[in-house]
Amino acid sequence: LFVVASTFHSRIMYIYGQATDADAEIKIYDEADGSKTASKLVFHGKFATAANNVHNFQIPGLGIRCKAGMYVDLTNCDFCTIIGTFT
Repeated sequence: LFVVASTFHSRIMYIYGQATDADAEIKIYDEADGSKTASKLVFHGKFATAANNVHNFQIPGLGIRCKAGMYVDLTNCDFCTIIGTFT
């Protein structure tokens, strides 16, 4: 998991992840703490049937906008890379 400070606005364009096991999940919340408020969930990606599967989520258009910061919660996922703009 990681947090992008609340002073940043972001626009997520690509999300990459590598699974440690089947049914890996990447959840991104538009908040700057670990509250995991369901109404703040802006992305939930599930992927992988086994360990070491890599998946790319390409977000169309202008991407996903996070105004309050970004909290990322990983399940069965070695790493997650988020590409976008951060201002």
